[in-house]
Amino acid sequence: MARLVPNRITMFTSDFSGSNTVAFYKFLSERKTFLEPMLVMSDEKISMAEIEHIQTSKFLMYKSIYPVRYSEGQIVIQTWHGFPLKTLGVMSENDCLRDNGLYVDQMVRADIILSYSRTYQTLYNACFPTNGGKYYVTGMPRNDFLFIPKEKALENLKRVLNVSKGTEKFILFMPTYRLSGYRGDDYDEDAYLKFITQILNVKFISFLSLINARLFLKLHPIEEKFLHSSGFIDSIEKMSVDSSRIVLIKDRDFRNNFIDFYEVLQAFDLLITDYSSIAYDWLLMDKPIVHFIPDEDVYREKRNFLADPAELWLPGPVCRRPDELQKEIESSLKDSNYFSEKRERIKRIVHKFADGNSSQRVYSLLKAIYDQLV
Repeated sequence: MARLVPNRITMFTSDFSGSNTVAFYKFLSERKTFLEPMLVMSDEKISMAEIEHIQTSKFLMYKSIYPVRYSEGQIVIQTWHGFPLKTLGVMSENDCLRDNGLYVDQMVRADIILSYSRTYQTLYNACFPTNGGKYYVTGMPRNDFLFIPKEKALENLKRVLNVSKGTEKFILFMPTYRLSGYRGDDYDEDAYLKFITQILNVKFISFLSLINARLFLKLHPIEEKFLHSSGFIDSIEKMSVDSSRIVLIKDRDFRNNFIDFYEVLQAFDLLITDYSSIAYDWLLMDKPIVHFIPDEDVYREKRNFLADPAELWLPGPVCRRPDELQKEIESSLKDSNYFSEKRERIKRIVHKFADGNSSQRVYSLLKAIYDQLV
């Protein structure tokens, strides 16, 4: 049995698209701390040095499902990857992982679960039922990136995508995933394309030109991998070549530069999303959000929501047609106070902390545990 090193921590990630483990690793690497950190890419071949570090780490930190304890006595920390509005775990009726019990059994192995707030704990625990004493309200490490200066975010964006900002507005389009390749509630490809091409088309590009804006499309990492095989990613890249108004953001570009996607969010002026958890993190920047949900009925039938009516939990104006979307984008960009009261109200429900100190709170928690061990 491996001898655990009490100040050793291994953090796992499979992407750089808002990874709490990447954020916490960067926090530790930039400071002199008691911890000896290592970041392991869980979707790549693991080296012998990484295996040794994993097996001897007292602390293991995950950002997704399947937290594993490799050696007896290890402390497993679950950070997850967003505030849940859509159903997960036992609450997801069409989830194939729920049916065989593997999903929940793995999730509840965590010893520590980082939390946004009591509201987050209530929703998360409905999906992955476990002991309430495991939750620690620290905020999420990745959200510290939302407090970096805008100039630094623009510098990061330039480095990753070779895009510079002039007078135009930068709009981020980040829908939740609808294709995974393994879930029972996946959309079929035609239904997915029907949804996304309501924005990715010539007419919308003309609108972007009219308001002097660029649209940056960021797909979910799972969806991005799945769509490569269909040729969809290639078609979007061609569209971005044909029109400078469309930019495709790929996780690999961020990974190659060792920059997390959240390190560029301050560069954007407005977010278009649907039911994605990014809307709740975005609230910390007090920037406009527009929700485009033309497929609400289909999504409700396939996936459904933890809270109803879902529209009450969406912090920005809700649109179901492209013409409504264009109108709300213009209104949101013209008036910084548009929907600001609702954004503030939902922010107070979702976040106990609205600062850039979540990683520090997580570090203080681990330091307190370490002090008891040695």
